[in-house]
Order: sequence, then C-alpha cells, then structure tokens
Amino acid sequence: MLLCLVIWPLHPYAPARRAVGSCYRLLSVMAGEIAAGRLQETIHRQNVRTAIERARGLALQIDAGHASYGMRGRLIASLAGAERLFTAMLAVEHLVETRGLDFEARGTLAAFSALCQHASDAALEPTPDLEHLAAEGLALAESIPATAGPIGELVATSARTLGTLAEGLAQKARLPLDAELPRHVARLTPAIWQHTLRLVVGLLATYMTSWWLGLDYGFWALVAVLLVIQPSGQTTLVRALERVLGTVGGGVLALLLTPFLPGSAQMLAAVAVFVIGAIAMRAVNYTMLVVFISAQFIVVTEMIMPSQGVAWVRMLDNTLGSVIGLLCAFTVCPQRRGQDMDGLLRTAVMGNLRYLAAVLTRDDPVVTDRIQRQAGIDTTRAEFARGSLPILGGVSAVGERATQAHALLRALRRLSGEATLLRFDISAALCDGDAEAGERWRATAASLEAGASLSDIARKIENGEVMAEIAALERAGRNSAPSGS
Repeated sequence: MLLCLVIWPLHPYAPARRAVGSCYRLLSVMAGEIAAGRLQETIHRQNVRTAIERARGLALQIDAGHASYGMRGRLIASLAGAERLFTAMLAVEHLVETRGLDFEARGTLAAFSALCQHASDAALEPTPDLEHLAAEGLALAESIPATAGPIGELVATSARTLGTLAEGLAQKARLPLDAELPRHVARLTPAIWQHTLRLVVGLLATYMTSWWLGLDYGFWALVAVLLVIQPSGQTTLVRALERVLGTVGGGVLALLLTPFLPGSAQMLAAVAVFVIGAIAMRAVNYTMLVVFISAQFIVVTEMIMPSQGVAWVRMLDNTLGSVIGLLCAFTVCPQRRGQDMDGLLRTAVMGNLRYLAAVLTRDDPVVTDRIQRQAGIDTTRAEFARGSLPILGGVSAVGERATQAHALLRALRRLSGEATLLRFDISAALCDGDAEAGERWRATAASLEAGASLSDIARKIENGEVMAEIAALERAGRNSAPSGS
C-alpha cells in the first residue's frame, strides 16, 4: 500500500487512458504505413479493431454514477472518434489499393498520422491540452484543397472530425454516444465448461507430475498451466512458446548476472531493474515480460532461500507446466476446427452484408456504426481462427479449406472497404443509396442466419459481383453529380 498509494501512485483511470491512447497510436501507424505505400490490411484491421474493443471494455468499467462521469464520457467520446477515423482509414486503404497513391496524398496522410499521434499523447494525459489539438485538427482540414481527390476529402473529413471532437470535449459538450457493447450473452456456454475442464485436468496432471518428480518449486509449474491454457488451442500454442522462451531467457539472464550479485544490495538493485523492465514490457510483448519476471523471481528466491540451481528449476517447472497445458488444450475437449470455422465465416458474411444493407438504406449513423463494429469483430474472429496469429510474422493454416477461407475473408475485407467508401460518398451527397438493394442484402443475411447455404453468396462475394454492384452505384452517382449542381 505504501508503494502504490504514496511512493509510486497510479491514477485509477490510467489503464483506460492508455488503452484509448493506443487506439490513436495504432491509427497513426496505419496512416503512416498507407502513406509509405505499405498496405497491411489484415494487420491494421485486426490491431485497431482489437484495441478499440479492449479500450471500450475498460472505459465502460468506470462507474458513471459518481465523480468519474466526466472521465467516462470523455473516454467513450474519444473512442467514438477513433471509430470514425478507423472507418475513414479503411476507405483510404481501399482507395490506395484499387486506385494508387500520388505524392500529394502521401503528404496529407503523413500529416494526419502526426495528428493521430498527438491525439494519442493527449489521451494519455489526465488534463490534456484539447484546445491545441482541436486547432491542429481544424487547421489540417482547412489546409487540404477541395481538389485533393477522394483521399484528400477523407483525410480532411477525418481531421475535421478529430478537431471538432477535441473542441467539444474542451467545452465539456454533451455528445451523442453509442456506448453499447457488442452482442454478448451472459450465460455458461459449452465453451466455458470445456475450458474449465481443461484447467482442472491440467492442474491435476501438473500437481501429480511435480509430486512424482519431487520438484522443490512445483507451484511454478501450476502457475504456468493457469497462464498458458487458453480457450483456443492455437492461442495456447502461442502462449506456451512465448512462456517457454521467456522463462529460458530469464533464466539465462539471471545466470549471467549471478557473478555480479555478491550481496543483498546488488540483488535488490537487480530486482528493481527487472521490475521496471517487466512493467515496461507488460503491454508490449508477453515473452519479454516473462523474461524479466523469471529473472526477478530467481533473484528473489536466491535472496530468501539460497540454494543451487534455482534458475534451472525455474526453467524446468515452467517448461513442464507449458507442455502439460499445451497437451490439455489439444487433447481435452479439442476444438473442431472445421465446424467452428464454417460458423465464423457465416457470421462474418452476415455481418458484412448487414453493414452493406445499412449503408444502402441510409440507416441512422449510430446504428450503422454499431453494425459496422460488429461486422469488424466477426471478421477479425474468423481471421484469428484461420490461424493468423502474431508469432514469427503470422502462422496460417494450410490446405484447401484454409485457402478457401482466406479467399473469402480477403473478399470480405474488400467488400467492407467498398461499402465504407460508398458510405462516405452518400454522406457527401455524391450519390444516393439504394433501398431496394439494401433490403435484398438484409434478406440474404437473414436467410444465412436461418441456415441457408453459404456457398452461393460466398461465390458472388469472391467473384466480385457484389463489389461491382456497389461500384456501379458509385459511378452513377458521381457522373450525375455535376449535372445536378
């Protein structure tokens, strides 16, 4: 308590502010990558979408009934702004992929990337200078000429959105916010029971193995099992590898430093360095976090209970727990990848068709934002289930089914980008919607939800028939715009 409340106090809302700041930082990275011509659509969509949903969950945990109402409102408003900017960047990325990028657009995107980074810095501050951020955003929007093209228009709109948001927050204005979480049913599902069974079997197996081997620090293996076993087998594989590598790295680090730690004072200094390293790496990389935590525990154990081979025992225990956890994930109630993948693909297609229908029928912007967010979550879940995991550059499943899933998900990303671009054209009065087509796609999504075959609509999406329909609507609107003015 002395350390947390007096010596090193932390603001109670710091994690939520960091999460919101991370959203704008990732948007800055996304805009910078697009400006440099490096299109990494899958990585950008997954990273930004995951960051936004994580930050939204943290913001909604803040009690809005007391003095924290203002902070909660500010965080949720900032997330609403990040959602709009993310939508615009998806449209920009789609434009760059289909039409290319000129020199002027590169400079505009680079300036917007810097603006997002400044927004990230402001989100981290308890009392940010929102007036300066608002002035910077509005100035960038005004500096972009009207003849800058569609990319310039999108960036100008985004900069104006960010500037207006910062200006409104600075004036403590009440903004219309959509704080509803994605659809979630609070009940004990079969997946929860299966995960519980894996944990029970893993803990019992680890305890019996540690007792049989006579390990002195068997609780380290038990902790490893708890932290390694994840609901997804693929995620468990990644976590197990990260923990083993981190433990070995931490053990080697402790062994290398042992000759330079002859007394308690030197050990305390080393522990302080390891704690700082663990805090710094916590939100960056799990492997590096385990490196510093393992080295810290080894040195602390040497201080309290000096014995030979503590580092080797730590490495053995964590490796044992990680291996048992991995075996449990793939043997106790293993996932049926085929059925799960088919269901996730169906859900992703339904979500994107509903988003397209909402755009075509010109639904309320708040409702459309909610549908788009859910479609992004569903698509990201399918991409992660396919095996696109953040290890060694990404590990993907192989085989004909995986190839088909990859093709469909890539077509869905293009469809989402085209729908987002159409949404901006409609909002700018460059073209009209198509209520009849929107209702048709909404009915298609409903039929898929009722159990209709996915193959026909998947073929249309992959062949580009749906995108061609959207593109024709955009061309018709843009061609008729000059004559109507």
